[in-house]
Amino acid sequence: MNNNLLKTLKGEVFHPRPIWFMRQAGRYLPEYRELREKAGSFLKLCFSPDAAKEVTLQPLKRFPEIDAAILFSDILVVPLALGYDLDFKQGEGPVLEKANLEQLRELHPGSFLKTLSPIFETIALTKKELPHGKALLGFAGAPWTVATYMIEGGGSKDHSCAKKTAFSFPKKVDTLISVLIDATFLYLREQIIAGVDAIQLFDSWAGILPEPYYDRWVVYPIRELVSRIKREFPEIPIIVFPKGNPSFYWKFFSLEGCALSLDSVVDFSHIKKVSPKNMALQGGLDPSLLVAGGEEMFFEAERILRSFQDRPYIFNLGHGMTPGVPVSHVKDLIQFVKSWRP
Repeated sequence: MNNNLLKTLKGEVFHPRPIWFMRQAGRYLPEYRELREKAGSFLKLCFSPDAAKEVTLQPLKRFPEIDAAILFSDILVVPLALGYDLDFKQGEGPVLEKANLEQLRELHPGSFLKTLSPIFETIALTKKELPHGKALLGFAGAPWTVATYMIEGGGSKDHSCAKKTAFSFPKKVDTLISVLIDATFLYLREQIIAGVDAIQLFDSWAGILPEPYYDRWVVYPIRELVSRIKREFPEIPIIVFPKGNPSFYWKFFSLEGCALSLDSVVDFSHIKKVSPKNMALQGGLDPSLLVAGGEEMFFEAERILRSFQDRPYIFNLGHGMTPGVPVSHVKDLIQFVKSWRP
């Protein structure tokens, strides 16, 4: 595919920079809100291939300059397919049946993949309608982040329950992580077979762990997933996003064929200096700057672009878009990035 984002992931340098946004298909778009209302619920929308395809493509229709669509789904479809009840409540977020670490449910590949089959159908449908030259990104939550939701029973502000449980029963959490590695690999494998051009692993809560546990539950699972995927699909680009604690980013530098997505609290000059020259970097803009827009957004965007002007880099946020992002700010930022030259 003649796509500069995919070429960047393989180590090439391009200007203007490729650009896409985490959570670019979502609540800030009025056309998305309309489709979700018709679907009746977030989960119904995720598991309705025609509607999910439309949501996946909405950002490209509104902003044709962006270089990729990302599959519309959620990281918690993996525990759902493992047999855990899941709901998304208005104003509350995900509510997930808590995992019983004494009696973890086994992974049954046939029924697991059957539950997720509408998502693979969404990928196939999207590929048929994807504009020429655009990439389709798949994704999954990394095992540690998914495990935190399964232990907490949903989201959390301080993850105290997840950390207390993990530190109290580390071997049982090892078992949960092992199940999630196997399940996530099957899920990503089917996404690749269905047609995604690259995948991103979201470890949104990687930064809450001290180093020994970070190595155990963040680094090891991601390395294992990358190894399994690359063994079967050596050419597929993989973006790793271990949000938080950028002092540990070096632990991912040896991952062959992988890009590193940066959050918003990174010393850009340092990461540029210490990371492998051929490793693509992505992201870094604080999502709140996109909400604010204007002079400060452009100032920070230019600082990021200038920091990485001579190496493989994809413009993105340091985390996902928030619901209150003005559509006009997204358009302004895309135009700024696409017109910027060193």
